[in-house]
Amino acid sequence: MQIYYVHHALRDKGNPPTQADDITELGRKDAILSGKILSERIKSRGTKLIGIFTAPEFRHTETARFLNESLNAQIFLDERLSEMKCYDKSESWVALQTRVREAIKYVVMKYDADDTCAVMVTSGVNLAGFIDVAYKLQPSETAAFPWVHSCSPIGFDINKSHFEESPNGRS
Repeated sequence: MQIYYVHHALRDKGNPPTQADDITELGRKDAILSGKILSERIKSRGTKLIGIFTAPEFRHTETARFLNESLNAQIFLDERLSEMKCYDKSESWVALQTRVREAIKYVVMKYDADDTCAVMVTSGVNLAGFIDVAYKLQPSETAAFPWVHSCSPIGFDINKSHFEESPNGRS
């Protein structure tokens, strides 16, 4: 199945920044445009969008809402796509990657088919979990800490085999 990682729209950071921060006007425009691009991509591939899965923080749900103007899909909240535990230091880098990996695994195990896709709205740090799954890497303290721009959609082909244990211990 195709999984589209989408970074939340450009954040309007409060003073101090909080998990309740809104998105900027430019972020709204980015999300609307990204929704149109994803809609065309999904149609051109002939895939069925099973839903938009989003972290529960306001900037994520707002991004999902603006994406959905073109996608017209059900929106699902998933706390495993949240970033906050990483930033308040109550969660390790490996634990964050593992949590994101579990969110992806849930979607793939439930909906995997050649003609399905899902959009997952989350934060930049969580891209590491998507990379781990796509390249069958184990979460690691040395994994790259990726930086992603507002509403940057990135497509991954991921199926159930990405979660099977291989002889060298990679899954």
